[in-house]
Amino acid sequence: MSAADCIRSLARCGDERVRLVCFPHAGAGASIYHAWSNHLPSWVGIYGVQLPGREERINQAPVTAWQPLVDEIIAVLAGWDDTPFIFYGHSLGGLLAYEVASGLQRAGLPGPRILFAGGAYAPSAVCKEKTRFNDEAGLMDAVRRLGGVNDAVMQDQDFIQHFMPVIAADFTLFNRYTPAVVQVPLDCPVVALFGSFDEDHDREGAMRWREHTRGRLYVHEVAGGHFFHRESAAQTLDVVKRFATAGGW
Repeated sequence: MSAADCIRSLARCGDERVRLVCFPHAGAGASIYHAWSNHLPSWVGIYGVQLPGREERINQAPVTAWQPLVDEIIAVLAGWDDTPFIFYGHSLGGLLAYEVASGLQRAGLPGPRILFAGGAYAPSAVCKEKTRFNDEAGLMDAVRRLGGVNDAVMQDQDFIQHFMPVIAADFTLFNRYTPAVVQVPLDCPVVALFGSFDEDHDREGAMRWREHTRGRLYVHEVAGGHFFHRESAAQTLDVVKRFATAGGW
C-alpha cells in the first residue's frame, strides 16, 4: 500500500467544513475513532491515521523510527485542499500529532487549527521509564498496567501473535522519542486532556503543553483512566465539539 493509505477517511459528508484527523494510541488502528461520527456535527469529516502493521496495513512491518511516519503523513496532508483541519492524538498519538504539526509549520505548510492532546506527555516532559521492557512478559505487564487490554484478551494466543509485535514497535518508537534541541512552539492553540484516574498523566503533566504553543493552552479533565477517550467518549467529544464549533468554519 502507498503512503496515501496512512490517512483513512472514517466519516465524510457533502458539507465538509472542517476535518478532524485522529492519531491512535500505541497498538491501535484508525478504526478506534470510527464511532466518533455519532457524536460530532455532520459537517465534521473524520479521518484516522493508519500506521503500518495494523488493519489495512497489517502486511506492512511496524515502523520504529519517527521521521518516516511524520514524513508520510505530511506528504498526504500537503496534497489536501484548503479545507481547515484539526488534530486529535491520544497518548503516543498525541506526540505524533505534535511532530506532524511541527513539521508542517517548519515547511511553511498549512497546519492544524487546533491540536487536541489526550493523555499525552508534552514533548519536553516525556517519561520513558514506564514503557521499558526486556521480554514479552515485561511488555504484557506494561500493557496491563496502562489498562488498554483486559486480561481475557491477553490470554488469547492469536491476539498475542498479531498484537504484540505492533505494541512492541510502538513502545520502542516512544522510547526513541527525542524532542528537538531547539523547539519552536506551535502557532495553533493546544487543548490538553487528561483522565481523572490516569496514574501516569495528570493536570500538572497536561500543563506542560504550555511550553509548546504560542496560542492558548486549554486543559480539561475527563472521567476515566489513561484511555478515557474510549471510557468517556461522549465527554471527550463534548470538548472536541465545543472547540470545533467555535472555529467558525
